[in-house]
Amino acid sequence: MDQKDFSKVLDNVMQDTMDTLASKGDEYASVDRLSNFKAAGLLEECIPEKALFGMVAKHIIALRAFIERIDQAEKTPQALSTIPDKDQWKEKTHDIIAYMILLWALIEERTVDAPTTDTVTLDIHSTEGYKGLMIYLASPYSNLSARVREARYIAVCIAAAKLIEKGIHVFSPIAHSHGISLHMQEKHDWTFWRKQDIPFLQQADGMLVLCLDGWEDSVGIKAERKFMLDRMCPVFYTTPDDVVETAAQLDKQIRWNRIING
Repeated sequence: MDQKDFSKVLDNVMQDTMDTLASKGDEYASVDRLSNFKAAGLLEECIPEKALFGMVAKHIIALRAFIERIDQAEKTPQALSTIPDKDQWKEKTHDIIAYMILLWALIEERTVDAPTTDTVTLDIHSTEGYKGLMIYLASPYSNLSARVREARYIAVCIAAAKLIEKGIHVFSPIAHSHGISLHMQEKHDWTFWRKQDIPFLQQADGMLVLCLDGWEDSVGIKAERKFMLDRMCPVFYTTPDDVVETAAQLDKQIRWNRIING
């Protein structure tokens, strides 16, 4: 094949690939052109790149079988009839090329989003580029006994510490407010603290309820749960021992919702 003919092949392949990517994008993807692979990664519990490669693998396996048929036909002329036609070759090879472009897009996105030690700075006035998720950690608190309140405070602090150590962004209204309340001149109930907590509820992507003794009777938890459900945010329930595992499941649900909702 000379350069002129090769250039024609290249032009045809690239045009066909661009047409395929455009049509598939309109058919399947949301605002995020790579959302299908991210969703598949969540379902398969792997990174999007690995999910994509799994889709490519079936085409590679098919091509290997095609090539084996050519090899067999070279040795046995009767096997010529088993060689796939040009359209079958085109489907497999062009799909692989399209997948490789999408893989490169995933790598580009990952590389662009990844900070380096030379460029990371902390700007307290900006959250530009922040893509983390924030979990609202609800737990019971109010009780006539100061000992019970203190025990509940310690329990939720331990739970929040476990999550933060795992890199999970979490806000606990009890861990935040208990120490502050000790220095206030008056004691306040949920009606008062609600005004403090609502801005955090508005920013949270999901809610994790720490099921300590008394959680089912907590007025605050009931109100917080309703607030989050009204915002169509997922609410998960956990025990102190399972808090990290449950938070990981909640995180996955939040990310899935983001993909589905674009």
